Amino acid sequence: MTRGTNGAPAAWDQELRRPSLGYPEDGPLVAGLRAGDEAAFVALLRRHQTPMLRIARTYVMNQATAEDVVQDTWLVVLNGVNRFEGRSSLKTWIYRILTNRAKTAGQRERHCVADSASARREIEAAEAGTPAGRFAPSGRSNGLGTHSAATQDAPTGPLGAERR
Repeated sequence: MTRGTNGAPAAWDQELRRPSLGYPEDGPLVAGLRAGDEAAFVALLRRHQTPMLRIARTYVMNQATAEDVVQDTWLVVLNGVNRFEGRSSLKTWIYRILTNRAKTAGQRERHCVADSASARREIEAAEAGTPAGRFAPSGRSNGLGTHSAATQDAPTGPLGAERR
């Protein structure tokens, strides 16, 4: 079997160099993927891996997440190639899976970052303590700062005197 420049069979190499002008050209490649032909997958991977990473990176915040999205996309493609109907090109189908996965990952990332920022603000506020007078009505003071009317009006009996 003749090998192309990327190590795949020459037929796959030539197939992938041609621009995709419609779904009929995808037939042999899809057949190879459905048959479990590793060379077909390697050829497809080499052609699309870098552009897929670039696209994924536009939706997520870091390179590691983009790589995860692309890897997940390849798994979905391999597991779902039998459901590929050919209503679009194989490339369009793959990139649609990629963008859907990347958008979802990006939304999750932003949600987690927002939650983290909110939690960080809450922790910083708790560490700083409650500002004096925040809960006191009309600025009454007990010498330690302001206090509420409930503390000022507390019973003056034995327990009340100890608490003051």
